[in-house]
Amino acid sequence: MPRDGLTTMSFAGKLRHLLGQSLRAQLLAWLIAPLAALGGYSVWRDYEIGRDTATLVTDRLLAAAAAEIAEQIHEEDGRFVADIPPSSLGLFASPARDRAVYQVLDPSGVLIAGYPDVARPPTAPKIDAPVVYGGAFQGAEVRLLAMAAPIATAGGERQATVIVGETLREQAHMTRELWSGDAIEQALMVALACGLALFGLNRGLRPLLALRDHVQRNGLEPQSPFAPDAVQGELRPLVESFNEAARQVKAQAEARRRFVDDAAHQLRTPLALLKTQANVGLRASSIAAKDEALQAIDRSLDSLARLANQLMALARSDNEATPMRLAEVDLGAAVRPALDARAVRALDRGVELGFETAPSVIAGDETWLAELAANLVDNAIAYAGPQGRVAVSVSSEGEFVRLAVEDTGPGIPPAERERVFQRFYRAPGAQAQGSGLGLAIAKQIAEAHRASIRIVDGANGVGARIEVDFPAPPGRASLPAPRTRATAEA
Repeated sequence: MPRDGLTTMSFAGKLRHLLGQSLRAQLLAWLIAPLAALGGYSVWRDYEIGRDTATLVTDRLLAAAAAEIAEQIHEEDGRFVADIPPSSLGLFASPARDRAVYQVLDPSGVLIAGYPDVARPPTAPKIDAPVVYGGAFQGAEVRLLAMAAPIATAGGERQATVIVGETLREQAHMTRELWSGDAIEQALMVALACGLALFGLNRGLRPLLALRDHVQRNGLEPQSPFAPDAVQGELRPLVESFNEAARQVKAQAEARRRFVDDAAHQLRTPLALLKTQANVGLRASSIAAKDEALQAIDRSLDSLARLANQLMALARSDNEATPMRLAEVDLGAAVRPALDARAVRALDRGVELGFETAPSVIAGDETWLAELAANLVDNAIAYAGPQGRVAVSVSSEGEFVRLAVEDTGPGIPPAERERVFQRFYRAPGAQAQGSGLGLAIAKQIAEAHRASIRIVDGANGVGARIEVDFPAPPGRASLPAPRTRATAEA
């Protein structure tokens, strides 16, 4: 007994697991269950109809036999007599060999013919209103009909009672005959419907299974995206989302790889320099030499911190999972904090830092716009040199808004102006120290804002001027407005 119980529980658990894990099984179950329920209801109704039909046939045979017997009841010498014709009982002849029973009662209820132990009706029958009821005869279940039979006598019309019954084997056989054919037909239709449903499911799920095979074969590989047109319309958003997720995962993995490669490449030199400066300081015997080594280490740490910040900014701008939060902002107000933070550095290097702005609204992310300006201004301060000048301006130019950063340094040759936007590239003969990341970061941020960036000659052909043109929001084509100016001088 326990073993059987465990087996039953195990089968039920496996069935639930199968339905829970298989989409095909779930869909098939949802299709088959209603079909089976409808088929079961139809079979039950067919059984009810077959039983009612067999009962109706039996009742009509009973009524015909009772009517035939009633016609043979008459009065002889003051007594009631019933001559039972063989044909009346012959109506019940059948392969099932049912037994026919009958009983004839005179108007006083005295048995004049038939079997004395036939069950009497629960209520007395009336003319044209026979009573049909069930009973038992010698241990067998029978169907009985009691009919009132009018009899003409010398003293007037009187009423006798005729009871006719039959055992139920033929009725049950007839019910099965009427029901079994429909039941088999219904079962075949349900089975055929299940087969067609399974075939249809396999055909309908084929694109989804192809997507599964594609994922198992290629993984999240954006070079071989799954075609959205290969699946049904309801599944196309899923496929498009999968392709987009695969592309983003690939982009993030590539960004992480680039960041690790860039960090390893760029940190190696400053760390080696720090190690060298520390060794020099340790070997120095005088306080002045040690102080000089510490100052060199301090400057190297500043450069290293700047490089780390630039690498992080580059990684964030590469990462598509960190989207720009674009909103309407005033470009001058967005870049001013970055300029204020670099005013002291400009003064320390003897560089005049000027800022001129006009109200200019664009769709942008304030944090990234400040990072853009910071990289351009840092680059300009580094190359402007002592007694140089860096001019930053924000202006409205009709359909776009321009951020310009101009310095009085050595400039950038036209042949190098596209290459300096590459990562870690530094123009030949560049005197200023740097990592070669500032302009690369600026370009990525500009492109994320759908802005163009270019390098032209400075005023009077002196130095370099970097211009970033942002599209003005629709309906906000800007007109020239009064400018405000701020200057940090040495």
